[in-house]
Amino acid sequence: MWNKPWGYKEGVAINAGLLIIGLLLQVTAGEVKFELLSYPVNFFLHVILILGLTAIHFLFKKSYFFRCISTLEFALPTMGFVVILVIFMGLTPQFQSDVKISGLIGRFGLLKMLSAWYFVLIFLWLIIILCAVIIRRITNFRLKKDIPFLLNHLGLFIALVCGVLGSADMQRLKLTASVGNPEWRAIDNKQNIVELALAIELNNFTIEEYPPKLVLIDNETGKIGSGKKSKSILADEKTTTGNLNDWQITIDKRIDNAAMIFSGDTVKYVEYYSYGSTCAIYVNVLNINTLYQNEGWVSCGNFMFSPKALKLDEKTSLIMLPLEPRRYVSDVTIFTQSEKEINAIIEVNKPLKVEGWKIYQVSYDEKRGKWSEISVFELIRDPWLPAVYTGILMMMAGVLSMIIFISKPDKPKPNRLNSKKIMKTYRKEILINTNQRREFINITSQIQKCLRESGIKEGLLLCNSMHITSSVFINDDESGLHKDFEGWLEKLAPEKPHSQYLHNGYEDNADAHLKRQIMGREVIVAITNGNLDFGTWEQIFYGEFDGMRTKRVLVKIVGE
Repeated sequence: MWNKPWGYKEGVAINAGLLIIGLLLQVTAGEVKFELLSYPVNFFLHVILILGLTAIHFLFKKSYFFRCISTLEFALPTMGFVVILVIFMGLTPQFQSDVKISGLIGRFGLLKMLSAWYFVLIFLWLIIILCAVIIRRITNFRLKKDIPFLLNHLGLFIALVCGVLGSADMQRLKLTASVGNPEWRAIDNKQNIVELALAIELNNFTIEEYPPKLVLIDNETGKIGSGKKSKSILADEKTTTGNLNDWQITIDKRIDNAAMIFSGDTVKYVEYYSYGSTCAIYVNVLNINTLYQNEGWVSCGNFMFSPKALKLDEKTSLIMLPLEPRRYVSDVTIFTQSEKEINAIIEVNKPLKVEGWKIYQVSYDEKRGKWSEISVFELIRDPWLPAVYTGILMMMAGVLSMIIFISKPDKPKPNRLNSKKIMKTYRKEILINTNQRREFINITSQIQKCLRESGIKEGLLLCNSMHITSSVFINDDESGLHKDFEGWLEKLAPEKPHSQYLHNGYEDNADAHLKRQIMGREVIVAITNGNLDFGTWEQIFYGEFDGMRTKRVLVKIVGE
């Protein structure tokens, strides 16, 4: 290792060293305090990074180390380390920096990896490599080949740097608005009060609820459901009866807005279209084994009325679960510092954008449910988000320019030494993944595309499968003929029983090898005037005999 020329081993070693240094810093100094990198600190860090690497490029461009920074041997291991860390983050719960986590997991920052030193160091090393690659390409700029490259890499650089270093400026606040009272004070993740340049007044809160669910409950343990049969009945408008274990439940009456009334020792429910109403259902129950019958009201209750259960026997009662929200929205008025009044509807996953803020509906008074007089909103502002979007758009432009500039092959340059035509070659691998084990696929259009890309007008085209259980052949594109092929090959080399073949031991694809041997490995087609010189019905087919995995087909074209 470290013997020139440096390669992937040295690239891996550098990242492993950064990982070890990061772990030591994490244990001794704690996590990275991103809040210290808020504007204007992060802006100056951006400038210092770019100017510093540019200066290093010109001052030390002959240094072997700085030349290696922008090579694939250093870039790929770094990307690999970053991908592994990101996958780990995706597989484990990650918390914000203000959440305290104890023990070894907390000490090594495994659940707050975005602010862990080892992640930050390796990510910073990736940014340095990316910036070095961009600077090297700019100083050796070639219009046609480097525009797609620079758009992609500059876009990625801007998106990554602004997304990470700019995260310190992102604000995430919670604001609780009540009916008729404008509220301009919000709370951050440290429970500090933040006064905003806008106020939110709740005009009305509306909630749509799912139909009530009826379940059995154990009278002693309070455990819901028992047995292997249906554990709940969804009491929607179409449901009139259902079974819960040995009990047949018949719904006689359902009141969505009801009030509880006491009449002596009995309780009944009446329609009540006012504040605080609840849902109640009158049911008849029958035990299909003992023929015991009972009837009565069940209700989920709410903040005004107690829940009501129907006792079925000494062990079991029938209850209604609390109603679950299907959709909830807030009708609000936004007052801005510029004296604008904005009337809007805010609902879950449909934020309202106002003066750089995104306002999300996140909660309400869950105890009062549909009678809630407050709404809880989350307000998010990220001033660096336009820069991140700019980087993403640049990457998309890079892909488009790659299609424009690179997809068109360069025309062959004339030989200035003599008048003879230049012999050209072209090679490409086509990837194929079939949905079935055996399948015939017409690949003529893909071969013709390769021919156009090659620019060759006169010559020969070779097309062959690069696997020993698939074929390339020429024949007619007729479905009946393909079925005949399938039947004929299956008679010659049937797939089952697997035991009939000596080859089948660790594998069970001997029949595929034999079928490939029959149908052939490759085809050679003449090229005339830039076209495949076919007969009337000739087409090129890929024959798969052991598929459902990615395989390669080679196209090789030689000519002028």
